[in-house]
Amino acid sequence: EAGVQYRVACRIVDQNNNYSTASTLSSFIVKTIVEINLEGSQLKAERSRLAEIADPHVLSVYERLLSNKKDEVVVALVNRVCSGCHISLTAQHENLVRRADKLIFCEHCSRIHYLPETEVEGEAATTKRRRRRALKT
Repeated sequence: EAGVQYRVACRIVDQNNNYSTASTLSSFIVKTIVEINLEGSQLKAERSRLAEIADPHVLSVYERLLSNKKDEVVVALVNRVCSGCHISLTAQHENLVRRADKLIFCEHCSRIHYLPETEVEGEAATTKRRRRRALKT
């Protein structure tokens, strides 16, 4: 009889602990959902503000690509490699992106390319350089 009462008491303690843990977890989830919704509202407001001042043609191109790609539309060009499809591109393509006078699209995945700030300011930290061989005379 004492063993049964002990097991019942242990079960009651376990249930109380589980209830406490579930209650804590539930309040954490609710708090996180509220924070995510608030951040989402702020991002939507920021997007609306930026859409008003953006070039309408560029915005329409961006939205069309976004509806087709479902993920990143504007990707970095690093060491002549598209960050979207990971395919190497030509030096001419890199030069067009570097000029930044119009939108330049990847020939393979159609994403918009840009150069990261490190490559715009100077050389990329990991740029591969080819060495010319000295002419033998």
